[in-house]
Amino acid sequence: MNIVIIGPKGSGKSTIGAALADLLQLPIADTDKTLEELHGQGKSFREIYKEIGEEAFRDLERQAVAQCSQNDWHIIITG
Repeated sequence: MNIVIIGPKGSGKSTIGAALADLLQLPIADTDKTLEELHGQGKSFREIYKEIGEEAFRDLERQAVAQCSQNDWHIIITG
């Protein structure tokens, strides 16, 4: 089981996720960071998005979510 934090850009997902992880003593899995690690080759998720476009980016994002979901007892922060 995981707890997934979702919401619009700038809504405080990272802040809330970090506070919740601290409170519950659970690790954080960030889908943006995972996407960068898997596909970024040193680029930020924003750079990747600009380079490949929305449709291809959303496919990579789904892969990152699947990767983060493989672990149990994590706070997953979505992009």
